[in-house]
Amino acid sequence: MSRGPSRPAPAPRVRPLVVEDWNWVREWFEDAELDRALGPVDEEWLAAALGDPEGVQLVVELDGAVTGLVGVAWDPDGDAHSVTDIAVRPADRGAGIGRTVLTAATSWRGHPPAHGWVAFVEPANTRALGFFARQGWTDEGLDDGMHRFRGRTAAPTPTPPAPAAGVRPHPGATERRIAWHFTLLTFAIAGVFSGGLIVAGRFGYAVSNVVSTVPEFLANVPFSIYILSPAIASYVVLRAHRRVTGPLQWIRLVFVLRGRPAGALLAVAALLMYFTIHLCISGPSATALPWTMFLLSLPGNLVIGGMEEAGWMSALQPELDRRWGFVRSSLVVGVIWLLWHVPLFFIPGTNHASGVIDFGMFAVQVLTFRFLYGAIFRAGGGNGVLLCILTHTVFNAASFTLGIPPTSWPGTLAANAAVLALALTAAALFPRSGAAVRR
Repeated sequence: MSRGPSRPAPAPRVRPLVVEDWNWVREWFEDAELDRALGPVDEEWLAAALGDPEGVQLVVELDGAVTGLVGVAWDPDGDAHSVTDIAVRPADRGAGIGRTVLTAATSWRGHPPAHGWVAFVEPANTRALGFFARQGWTDEGLDDGMHRFRGRTAAPTPTPPAPAAGVRPHPGATERRIAWHFTLLTFAIAGVFSGGLIVAGRFGYAVSNVVSTVPEFLANVPFSIYILSPAIASYVVLRAHRRVTGPLQWIRLVFVLRGRPAGALLAVAALLMYFTIHLCISGPSATALPWTMFLLSLPGNLVIGGMEEAGWMSALQPELDRRWGFVRSSLVVGVIWLLWHVPLFFIPGTNHASGVIDFGMFAVQVLTFRFLYGAIFRAGGGNGVLLCILTHTVFNAASFTLGIPPTSWPGTLAANAAVLALALTAAALFPRSGAAVRR
Protein backbone atom coordinates (compact mmCIF):
# COMPACT_ATOMS: atom_id res chain seq x y z
CA MET A 1 0.00 0.00 0.00
CA SER A 2 1.61 3.25 -1.14
CA ARG A 3 1.54 6.44 0.84
CA GLY A 4 0.28 9.69 -0.59
CA PRO A 5 2.59 12.67 -1.01
CA SER A 6 3.76 14.18 2.26
CA ARG A 7 2.12 17.43 3.25
CA PRO A 8 4.41 20.47 3.06
CA ALA A 9 5.29 22.15 6.31
CA PRO A 10 2.93 25.06 7.03
CA ALA A 11 4.27 28.47 6.09
CA PRO A 12 5.25 30.79 8.92
CA ARG A 13 2.66 33.38 9.89
CA VAL A 14 4.01 36.92 10.32
CA ARG A 15 2.17 39.76 12.01
CA PRO A 16 3.03 42.99 13.85
CA LEU A 17 3.35 42.95 17.62
CA VAL A 18 0.16 43.82 19.52
CA VAL A 19 -0.54 44.73 23.13
CA GLU A 20 -1.76 41.21 23.91
CA ASP A 21 1.73 39.84 23.16
CA TRP A 22 3.25 41.57 26.17
CA ASN A 23 2.92 38.64 28.60
CA TRP A 24 4.94 36.18 26.52
CA VAL A 25 7.49 38.84 25.52
CA ARG A 26 8.09 39.55 29.19
CA GLU A 27 8.42 35.83 29.90
CA TRP A 28 10.93 35.40 27.06
CA PHE A 29 13.15 38.15 28.45
CA GLU A 30 13.28 36.49 31.84
CA ASP A 31 15.86 34.30 30.08
CA ALA A 32 19.24 35.66 31.18
CA GLU A 33 20.99 35.22 27.81
CA LEU A 34 18.23 36.90 25.83
CA ASP A 35 17.91 39.74 28.32
CA ARG A 36 21.68 40.28 28.25
CA ALA A 37 21.75 40.42 24.45
CA LEU A 38 18.61 42.45 23.67
CA GLY A 39 17.09 43.59 26.95
CA PRO A 40 15.84 45.05 29.02
CA VAL A 41 12.26 45.35 27.83
CA ASP A 42 9.57 47.13 29.81
CA GLU A 43 6.26 48.82 29.18
CA GLU A 44 8.08 51.89 27.89
CA TRP A 45 9.73 49.68 25.26
CA LEU A 46 6.34 48.15 24.43
CA ALA A 47 4.70 51.54 23.97
CA ALA A 48 7.54 52.71 21.72
CA ALA A 49 7.41 49.51 19.67
CA LEU A 50 3.64 49.70 19.18
CA GLY A 51 3.67 53.38 18.27
CA ASP A 52 6.80 53.49 16.10
CA PRO A 53 5.84 54.94 12.68
CA GLU A 54 9.28 54.25 11.20
CA GLY A 55 9.55 50.54 11.83
CA VAL A 56 7.82 47.47 13.19
CA GLN A 57 8.28 44.62 15.63
CA LEU A 58 7.22 41.42 13.85
CA VAL A 59 5.98 38.24 15.50
CA VAL A 60 6.71 34.99 13.63
CA GLU A 61 4.50 31.98 14.36
CA LEU A 62 5.14 28.36 13.35
CA ASP A 63 2.40 25.76 13.68
CA GLY A 64 0.33 28.27 15.67
CA ALA A 65 3.05 28.89 18.27
CA VAL A 66 5.03 32.11 18.63
CA THR A 67 8.59 31.32 17.63
CA GLY A 68 10.38 34.56 16.81
CA LEU A 69 10.39 38.31 17.39
CA VAL A 70 12.15 40.54 14.86
CA GLY A 71 12.61 44.30 15.01
CA VAL A 72 12.82 46.27 11.77
CA ALA A 73 13.63 49.93 11.10
CA TRP A 74 12.50 51.09 7.67
CA ASP A 75 14.78 53.14 5.45
CA PRO A 76 12.75 56.13 4.15
CA ASP A 77 15.11 56.36 1.15
CA GLY A 78 14.41 52.74 0.16
CA ASP A 79 18.05 51.64 0.18
CA ALA A 80 18.16 49.03 2.94
CA HIS A 81 15.86 48.33 5.87
CA SER A 82 17.60 47.36 9.13
CA VAL A 83 17.06 44.30 11.28
CA THR A 84 17.40 45.92 14.70
CA ASP A 85 16.96 42.76 16.76
CA ILE A 86 16.04 39.12 16.29
CA ALA A 87 15.02 36.72 19.04
CA VAL A 88 13.75 33.14 19.03
CA ARG A 89 11.84 31.48 21.81
CA PRO A 90 14.44 30.55 24.45
CA ALA A 91 13.26 26.92 24.46
CA ASP A 92 14.01 26.73 20.71
CA ARG A 93 17.50 28.21 20.91
CA GLY A 94 19.94 26.06 18.94
CA ALA A 95 17.18 24.26 17.05
CA GLY A 96 18.08 25.92 13.75
CA ILE A 97 14.89 27.92 13.27
CA GLY A 98 16.58 31.32 13.25
CA ARG A 99 16.89 31.19 9.44
CA THR A 100 13.15 30.56 9.12
CA VAL A 101 12.33 33.43 11.47
CA LEU A 102 14.63 35.88 9.67
CA THR A 103 13.44 34.91 6.20
CA ALA A 104 9.79 35.12 7.23
CA ALA A 105 10.24 38.55 8.80
CA THR A 106 12.15 40.04 5.86
CA SER A 107 9.60 38.51 3.46
CA TRP A 108 6.60 40.16 5.14
CA ARG A 109 4.52 42.05 2.60
CA GLY A 110 4.00 45.03 4.89
CA HIS A 111 7.50 46.45 4.45
CA PRO A 112 7.89 49.48 2.18
CA PRO A 113 9.97 48.73 -0.94
CA ALA A 114 13.75 48.61 -0.45
CA HIS A 115 16.79 47.29 -2.32
CA GLY A 116 18.11 45.17 0.52
CA TRP A 117 18.64 44.60 4.20
CA VAL A 118 21.34 45.42 6.73
CA ALA A 119 22.02 44.32 10.29
CA PHE A 120 24.44 45.81 12.81
CA VAL A 121 26.11 43.44 15.26
CA GLU A 122 28.34 44.15 18.24
CA PRO A 123 31.84 42.62 17.76
CA ALA A 124 31.49 40.77 21.07
CA ASN A 125 28.24 39.09 19.98
CA THR A 126 29.86 36.05 18.40
CA ARG A 127 26.58 34.13 18.22
CA ALA A 128 24.96 36.84 16.08
CA LEU A 129 28.08 37.27 13.93
CA GLY A 130 28.05 33.56 13.12
CA PHE A 131 24.30 33.55 12.54
CA PHE A 132 24.28 36.26 9.86
CA ALA A 133 27.37 34.77 8.20
CA ARG A 134 25.59 31.40 7.94
CA GLN A 135 22.60 33.08 6.29
CA GLY A 136 24.83 34.30 3.48
CA TRP A 137 24.80 37.94 4.59
CA THR A 138 27.97 39.84 3.68
CA ASP A 139 30.08 41.35 6.47
CA GLU A 140 30.97 44.81 5.13
CA GLY A 141 33.26 45.61 8.05
CA LEU A 142 32.93 47.94 10.99
CA ASP A 143 30.53 50.87 10.87
CA ASP A 144 30.63 53.09 13.97
CA GLY A 145 32.14 50.24 15.96
CA MET A 146 29.67 47.56 14.82
CA HIS A 147 29.81 44.92 12.10
CA ARG A 148 27.47 45.80 9.25
CA PHE A 149 25.98 42.80 7.46
CA ARG A 150 24.12 43.22 4.19
CA GLY A 151 21.55 40.80 2.85
CA ARG A 152 19.46 40.69 -0.27
CA THR A 153 15.79 41.59 -0.40
CA ALA A 154 13.76 38.50 0.35
CA ALA A 155 10.87 37.64 -1.92
CA PRO A 156 7.52 38.42 -0.31
CA THR A 157 5.56 35.48 1.00
CA PRO A 158 3.29 34.30 -1.81
CA THR A 159 0.12 33.97 0.25
CA PRO A 160 0.26 36.18 3.31
CA PRO A 161 -2.14 35.22 6.07
CA ALA A 162 -5.04 37.47 6.83
CA PRO A 163 -4.12 40.00 9.52
CA ALA A 164 -5.49 39.51 12.99
CA ALA A 165 -8.27 41.80 14.13
CA GLY A 166 -6.94 45.26 14.85
CA VAL A 167 -3.57 44.68 13.16
CA ARG A 168 -2.47 47.17 10.53
CA PRO A 169 -2.57 45.63 7.01
CA HIS A 170 -0.01 48.06 5.59
CA PRO A 171 2.62 50.25 7.23
CA GLY A 172 1.31 53.70 7.98
CA ALA A 173 -2.37 52.79 7.50
CA THR A 174 -3.12 52.63 11.21
CA GLU A 175 -1.05 55.75 11.87
CA ARG A 176 -3.12 57.68 9.33
CA ARG A 177 -6.33 56.44 10.94
CA ILE A 178 -5.01 57.40 14.37
CA ALA A 179 -4.25 60.94 13.13
CA TRP A 180 -7.73 61.32 11.60
CA HIS A 181 -9.59 59.79 14.53
CA PHE A 182 -7.59 61.86 17.01
CA THR A 183 -8.30 65.12 15.18
CA LEU A 184 -12.01 64.41 14.83
CA LEU A 185 -12.43 63.36 18.46
CA THR A 186 -10.41 66.34 19.72
CA PHE A 187 -12.65 68.79 17.87
CA ALA A 188 -15.78 66.92 18.92
CA ILE A 189 -14.89 67.16 22.62
CA ALA A 190 -13.71 70.75 22.27
CA GLY A 191 -16.80 71.73 20.31
CA VAL A 192 -19.24 70.33 22.85
CA PHE A 193 -17.61 71.91 25.90
CA SER A 194 -16.53 75.23 24.39
CA GLY A 195 -19.90 75.62 22.72
CA GLY A 196 -21.62 74.99 26.04
CA LEU A 197 -19.42 77.60 27.73
CA ILE A 198 -20.16 80.18 25.05
CA VAL A 199 -23.90 79.61 25.54
CA ALA A 200 -23.47 79.69 29.33
CA GLY A 201 -21.75 83.05 28.94
CA ARG A 202 -25.08 84.53 27.94
CA PHE A 203 -26.32 83.66 31.42
CA GLY A 204 -23.40 85.11 33.35
CA TYR A 205 -20.75 82.37 33.15
CA ALA A 206 -17.11 83.45 32.99
CA VAL A 207 -13.77 81.62 33.22
CA SER A 208 -11.53 82.53 36.17
CA ASN A 209 -7.90 83.18 35.19
CA VAL A 210 -6.86 83.06 38.85
CA VAL A 211 -8.74 80.50 40.95
CA SER A 212 -9.04 81.29 44.66
CA THR A 213 -12.37 79.70 45.69
CA VAL A 214 -14.07 76.33 45.29
CA PRO A 215 -16.91 77.75 43.14
CA GLU A 216 -14.32 79.27 40.77
CA PHE A 217 -12.53 75.92 40.59
CA LEU A 218 -15.75 74.04 39.81
CA ALA A 219 -16.74 76.64 37.22
CA ASN A 220 -13.42 76.06 35.45
CA VAL A 221 -13.84 72.28 35.18
CA PRO A 222 -15.78 72.34 31.85
CA PHE A 223 -13.20 74.78 30.49
CA SER A 224 -10.42 72.42 31.58
CA ILE A 225 -12.06 69.54 29.70
CA TYR A 226 -12.12 71.68 26.56
CA ILE A 227 -8.42 72.47 26.97
CA LEU A 228 -7.60 68.83 27.77
CA SER A 229 -9.49 67.55 24.72
CA PRO A 230 -6.27 66.68 22.80
CA ALA A 231 -4.95 64.61 25.72
CA ILE A 232 -8.31 62.89 26.23
CA ALA A 233 -8.62 62.12 22.52
CA SER A 234 -5.06 60.79 22.43
CA TYR A 235 -5.74 58.25 25.17
CA VAL A 236 -9.08 57.14 23.71
CA VAL A 237 -7.77 56.76 20.16
CA LEU A 238 -4.46 55.10 21.08
CA ARG A 239 -6.28 52.60 23.27
CA ALA A 240 -8.87 51.92 20.57
CA HIS A 241 -6.02 51.19 18.15
CA ARG A 242 -4.29 48.98 20.72
CA ARG A 243 -1.29 51.24 21.13
CA VAL A 244 -1.81 51.33 24.90
CA THR A 245 -3.64 49.00 27.26
CA GLY A 246 -4.78 51.53 29.84
CA PRO A 247 -4.14 54.88 31.54
CA LEU A 248 -0.85 53.83 33.16
CA GLN A 249 0.69 52.75 29.88
CA TRP A 250 -0.49 55.97 28.20
CA ILE A 251 1.16 57.96 31.00
CA ARG A 252 4.38 56.01 30.51
CA LEU A 253 4.22 56.71 26.78
CA VAL A 254 3.77 60.45 27.32
CA PHE A 255 5.99 61.02 30.36
CA VAL A 256 9.18 59.32 29.14
CA LEU A 257 12.14 60.74 31.08
CA ARG A 258 15.07 59.49 29.00
CA GLY A 259 16.07 61.38 25.89
CA ARG A 260 18.76 63.46 24.25
CA PRO A 261 19.97 66.58 26.15
CA ALA A 262 19.60 68.54 22.90
CA GLY A 263 15.82 68.65 23.29
CA ALA A 264 15.95 70.28 26.72
CA LEU A 265 18.67 72.70 25.61
CA LEU A 266 16.58 73.73 22.60
CA ALA A 267 13.51 74.32 24.80
CA VAL A 268 15.43 76.47 27.29
CA ALA A 269 17.17 78.44 24.53
CA ALA A 270 13.88 79.12 22.71
CA LEU A 271 12.10 80.35 25.85
CA LEU A 272 14.98 82.61 26.89
CA MET A 273 15.26 83.99 23.37
CA TYR A 274 11.52 84.64 23.04
CA PHE A 275 11.04 86.48 26.33
CA THR A 276 14.33 88.41 26.13
CA ILE A 277 13.58 89.77 22.66
CA HIS A 278 9.97 90.52 23.54
CA LEU A 279 10.94 92.44 26.70
CA CYS A 280 13.74 94.35 24.94
CA ILE A 281 11.42 95.52 22.17
CA SER A 282 8.08 95.87 23.97
CA GLY A 283 9.47 96.93 27.34
CA PRO A 284 8.36 95.80 30.80
CA SER A 285 4.65 95.29 31.29
CA ALA A 286 2.58 97.23 33.77
CA THR A 287 0.73 93.99 34.56
CA ALA A 288 3.84 91.98 35.48
CA LEU A 289 3.52 89.89 38.64
CA PRO A 290 6.01 88.72 41.28
CA TRP A 291 7.98 85.60 40.33
CA THR A 292 6.28 83.68 43.11
CA MET A 293 3.20 83.74 40.87
CA PHE A 294 5.21 81.92 38.20
CA LEU A 295 5.80 79.01 40.56
CA LEU A 296 2.24 79.05 41.88
CA SER A 297 0.79 79.08 38.36
CA LEU A 298 2.80 76.11 37.06
CA PRO A 299 0.32 73.37 38.15
CA GLY A 300 -2.62 75.20 36.59
CA ASN A 301 -0.72 75.89 33.39
CA LEU A 302 0.29 72.24 33.19
CA VAL A 303 -3.38 71.22 33.13
CA ILE A 304 -4.67 74.17 31.13
CA GLY A 305 -1.99 74.44 28.47
CA GLY A 306 0.90 72.02 28.79
CA MET A 307 -1.13 68.83 28.62
CA GLU A 308 -2.40 69.81 25.18
CA GLU A 309 0.94 68.53 23.88
CA ALA A 310 0.20 65.08 25.29
CA GLY A 311 -2.28 64.88 22.44
CA TRP A 312 -0.81 66.86 19.57
CA MET A 313 2.64 65.28 19.99
CA SER A 314 1.57 61.70 20.67
CA ALA A 315 -1.11 61.19 18.03
CA LEU A 316 -0.75 63.80 15.27
CA GLN A 317 2.31 65.93 14.55
CA PRO A 318 5.05 63.25 14.62
CA GLU A 319 3.11 61.09 12.15
CA LEU A 320 2.55 64.04 9.79
CA ASP A 321 6.24 64.94 10.13
CA ARG A 322 7.19 61.42 9.02
CA ARG A 323 4.85 61.56 6.02
CA TRP A 324 5.13 65.18 4.91
CA GLY A 325 8.33 66.53 6.39
CA PHE A 326 8.96 69.12 9.07
CA VAL A 327 7.77 72.35 7.43
CA ARG A 328 4.53 71.06 5.92
CA SER A 329 3.53 69.08 9.01
CA SER A 330 4.23 72.04 11.30
CA LEU A 331 2.14 74.35 9.13
CA VAL A 332 -0.79 71.93 8.92
CA VAL A 333 -0.84 71.16 12.63
CA GLY A 334 -0.36 74.87 13.33
CA VAL A 335 -3.52 75.71 11.37
CA ILE A 336 -5.41 72.88 13.12
CA TRP A 337 -4.16 74.15 16.49
CA LEU A 338 -5.22 77.72 15.66
CA LEU A 339 -8.72 76.59 14.69
CA TRP A 340 -8.95 74.62 17.92
CA HIS A 341 -8.14 77.84 19.83
CA VAL A 342 -10.81 79.96 18.11
CA PRO A 343 -13.53 79.32 20.77
CA LEU A 344 -11.27 81.01 23.35
CA PHE A 345 -12.11 84.34 21.71
CA PHE A 346 -15.80 83.80 22.52
CA ILE A 347 -15.67 82.32 26.04
CA PRO A 348 -16.21 85.07 28.68
CA GLY A 349 -13.39 85.57 31.14
CA THR A 350 -10.49 84.56 28.89
CA ASN A 351 -7.83 87.09 27.88
CA HIS A 352 -8.71 86.23 24.29
CA ALA A 353 -12.38 87.20 24.63
CA SER A 354 -11.62 90.31 26.70
CA GLY A 355 -9.40 91.73 23.96
CA VAL A 356 -6.10 91.47 25.86
CA ILE A 357 -4.80 89.08 23.18
CA ASP A 358 -4.91 90.19 19.54
CA PHE A 359 -6.03 87.39 17.21
CA GLY A 360 -3.55 88.21 14.44
CA MET A 361 -0.56 88.26 16.80
CA PHE A 362 -1.87 85.15 18.52
CA ALA A 363 -2.03 83.36 15.14
CA VAL A 364 1.62 84.23 14.44
CA GLN A 365 2.62 82.88 17.85
CA VAL A 366 0.59 79.66 17.50
CA LEU A 367 2.03 78.84 14.08
CA THR A 368 5.59 79.59 15.21
CA PHE A 369 5.40 77.47 18.33
CA ARG A 370 4.09 74.50 16.37
CA PHE A 371 7.42 74.59 14.54
CA LEU A 372 9.22 74.83 17.88
CA TYR A 373 7.40 71.85 19.40
CA GLY A 374 8.07 69.79 16.29
CA ALA A 375 11.78 70.63 16.54
CA ILE A 376 11.89 69.85 20.27
CA PHE A 377 10.26 66.48 19.60
CA ARG A 378 12.89 65.65 16.99
CA ALA A 379 15.80 66.85 19.10
CA GLY A 380 14.60 65.24 22.32
CA GLY A 381 14.30 61.70 21.05
CA GLY A 382 12.50 59.45 23.51
CA ASN A 383 11.25 62.20 25.83
CA GLY A 384 10.11 64.59 23.08
CA VAL A 385 6.46 64.60 24.17
CA LEU A 386 7.33 65.38 27.80
CA LEU A 387 9.66 68.21 26.75
CA CYS A 388 6.86 69.77 24.68
CA ILE A 389 4.49 69.53 27.66
CA LEU A 390 7.01 71.23 29.94
CA THR A 391 7.90 73.91 27.38
CA HIS A 392 4.25 74.81 26.84
CA THR A 393 3.64 74.90 30.60
CA VAL A 394 6.61 77.17 31.32
CA PHE A 395 5.76 79.44 28.37
CA ASN A 396 2.20 79.99 29.59
CA ALA A 397 3.32 80.55 33.19
CA ALA A 398 6.05 83.00 32.16
CA SER A 399 3.71 84.90 29.83
CA PHE A 400 1.22 85.24 32.70
CA THR A 401 3.92 86.38 35.15
CA LEU A 402 5.73 88.80 32.84
CA GLY A 403 2.46 90.18 31.51
CA ILE A 404 3.50 90.02 27.86
CA PRO A 405 0.76 88.33 25.82
CA PRO A 406 0.97 88.98 22.07
CA THR A 407 -0.27 92.60 22.09
CA SER A 408 2.69 94.36 20.43
CA TRP A 409 3.37 93.69 16.75
CA PRO A 410 7.10 94.61 16.82
CA GLY A 411 7.80 92.41 19.84
CA THR A 412 5.62 89.57 18.56
CA LEU A 413 7.18 89.51 15.09
CA ALA A 414 10.78 89.79 16.28
CA ALA A 415 10.48 87.20 19.07
CA ASN A 416 8.63 84.67 16.94
CA ALA A 417 10.96 85.17 13.97
CA ALA A 418 13.91 84.28 16.19
CA VAL A 419 12.13 81.21 17.58
CA LEU A 420 11.17 80.09 14.08
CA ALA A 421 14.76 80.40 12.85
CA LEU A 422 15.97 78.39 15.84
CA ALA A 423 13.35 75.69 15.25
CA LEU A 424 14.20 75.35 11.56
CA THR A 425 17.90 75.07 12.37
CA ALA A 426 17.28 72.41 15.01
CA ALA A 427 15.01 70.44 12.68
CA ALA A 428 17.76 70.41 10.06
CA LEU A 429 20.24 69.09 12.64
CA PHE A 430 17.86 66.31 13.71
CA PRO A 431 16.22 65.13 10.47
CA ARG A 432 14.79 61.92 11.88
CA SER A 433 11.73 61.92 14.14
CA GLY A 434 12.39 61.30 17.82
CA ALA A 435 9.61 58.72 17.96
CA ALA A 436 11.66 55.93 16.41
CA VAL A 437 13.79 55.13 19.45
CA ARG A 438 14.68 51.46 19.78
CA ARG A 439 16.82 49.58 22.22
